[in-house]
Order: sequence, then C-alpha cells, then structure tokens
Amino acid sequence: MMKRLTLALAVMLAVTPLAVPSAARADIHSSLLRASPQSQARLFGIAEPDCDKLRAQALACLACNIYHEARSEGRDGMRLVGKVTMNRVGSPLFPGRVCDVVWQGSAQGRPQFSWTADGRPDRVHEPEAWREAVEAAAVMIFDHYDPDVSVRIGGRIYGSELLWYHTRSVRPGWGSRLQKVAEVGSHVVYRSPVSN
Repeated sequence: MMKRLTLALAVMLAVTPLAVPSAARADIHSSLLRASPQSQARLFGIAEPDCDKLRAQALACLACNIYHEARSEGRDGMRLVGKVTMNRVGSPLFPGRVCDVVWQGSAQGRPQFSWTADGRPDRVHEPEAWREAVEAAAVMIFDHYDPDVSVRIGGRIYGSELLWYHTRSVRPGWGSRLQKVAEVGSHVVYRSPVSN
C-alpha cells in the first residue's frame, strides 16, 4: 500500500507543480524518492549514523536536523523543526534545497542550526529518537514540501509563516525584529513581521 501511495504521489508531483519556488521544485522528485520506505529503512539500519556524512540526501538532512534540534521535545517539537526547515526551503529568503537549508552558514561559522557548527561530533546515539526523527522527516517531505500546507503543533495550526526559532536558553538579537508566534517545548517560534 505504501509503495503504491509513494508511486502515485511521485507521478502526481511530476505532473502537477507545487506552489514552491522553482529551485525547490528541482529537489522535490529526488527528495520524494529518498523519503521512500526503502530509504527510511536504510537510515534506520545505519548503526549510530554520522550526520556530517549524510549531507547529500534530503531525508537524511531533515532527519538529522530534527534529531539534533528536537530529539527530547517529543512529536510537537519535532514537527516544529521539520516545518520550519521545510518552510525555509519554500521561502525566497533561504536556499531551495533541504540539505542547503540545514547546513546553511555552518562552513562560515554562522550556522542557522547550532548543531551544524558546534564543534561536536554529529553522531546519532539515541536509536528510538532517530527512528522518530526519520519518520517525522519523511512525513514533512511528503506532506509539507508545499509551505502552504499547514501542520498542527501543540494544538494550533501553522503554515508557511514559521521561519525562525530558538531555545528559551538564548536571546538572539534578531528575535526583537520578528513576531513571536508561540512556544513549543523549549523553543520560541517566530514569523516575519507584518509589513506596513
């Protein structure tokens, strides 16, 4: 059943373009193939995956981001990280590919996600949290590649407006320039301010 659904979705996407920038559209087909049940099984089968070596596949990059940013945050925290990451893929403010969004700025020491440039190994040591992260990433790639698709997080519905977050333990200067939307687990979530 899942194989049939995956094939039908891939065919539908090949015929019907999503409402995402053309740069992101180029990544859709390959991302869907890499989010297949076989790809998920391959990622589950790697003993202690090293996220630093999984930079070429959208599913792996998104799963690594979800794992390192929200592994102790439960389903809502994982959905938040996945939704923000996928919203960035669809936003002209960020790169148009999942892996480029996740690793943006890390080589220059200005990472968008702190785990990508914290100097610590990026190995996965919690198998159950990894499984949940891979599953959440697959859902986000299948269902939320179009940033206009909404997701329920903490009982509220969110769409493409979620683009930034940080943990409560820090107070970045950029937070004062954005609109605070919610707090999900240990994360404070923002969207762009409304233009006048």
